[in-house]
Amino acid sequence: MQATEPLVCFKNVSLAYGDNVVLQDADFDINPGEPLCVVGPNGGGKTSLLKLMLGLVKPDTGSIHVLGTTPIKARKSIGYMPQVLQFDAKFPITVAEVVAMGLLGSQVSGEESRAQAVAGALKAVGIEKRLGSQFASLSGGQQQRVLIARAIVSKPTLLLLDEPTANLDLTLEQKLLETLLQFHPDMKIVMVSHDLGFVSGAVKQVLCVNKQVHTHPTESISSELIGELYGSSPRRILHASDLGHDHHHH
Repeated sequence: MQATEPLVCFKNVSLAYGDNVVLQDADFDINPGEPLCVVGPNGGGKTSLLKLMLGLVKPDTGSIHVLGTTPIKARKSIGYMPQVLQFDAKFPITVAEVVAMGLLGSQVSGEESRAQAVAGALKAVGIEKRLGSQFASLSGGQQQRVLIARAIVSKPTLLLLDEPTANLDLTLEQKLLETLLQFHPDMKIVMVSHDLGFVSGAVKQVLCVNKQVHTHPTESISSELIGELYGSSPRRILHASDLGHDHHHH
C-alpha cells in the first residue's frame, strides 16, 4: 500500500439483508491522517460498514478495497473491537486470554513473545495489573479497555472500533478516548459512535451513515444536519457547546 493510497475505498457499494436495504450506493474513501468517526442512527448501517471493511459480509454490488487489497486479505492488518462480546460474560476466561484472542492469525508466535504482546497491550490501556483477573469480575469501563487491548495487541495498521465508549459515563468516556488517540498515527483509527459531542473534540472528519454515506468536517455539523441524520435532535448527541453552528447542506 502506498502512503497516499486511501486506507479504505468503497465504490458504489450496496448491501441489503432480505428486503432491508442497509447501504445504498456508498461511495467514499477513508484517507490516512486524522482519526475518523462514523455516526448515524441505529439501523443506519454503521456496524455493517465495519463488517464490510472486515470482509465479514460481502456487498451485493460495488467493490471495496482496504489497505490496498481485498477486505479478507487485509484482515490480518486490522484490529477490530466489536460492540458485543462473542462469548458469555460469565464464561471463565482471564483478561490475558481475552487479549490473546487478538493474536489469532497474526505474525506474533512463540509463547514468550505472545505473553509480552499481551502485557504490552494491557499496559497501553492502563490495566496491566488485572492480567490474571477473570474478565467477568471487571467493571464495564475495565472490560472496554480489555477489548481495546485485544484489538491493538497485534499492532494493526487499521483499528476499527464499534461504539468503544458505549455504556460509560462521560469521565470514563473521555479517558478511554485519550487512551485510544495515543495509538494514532501508528494505527489509523475508524470508530463508530452515537455521540457527536464527544467525538467532535477528537476528530476532524465524520462519516455520516444513514443508508447513504456522506463525509463532513466535524466543525460543519449543525443541528440541522443532525436532525436530517437522526430525524430529531437527541440531547445525548448534541453537546451544543462542542459543536459549530454553521448551516450545512449536502
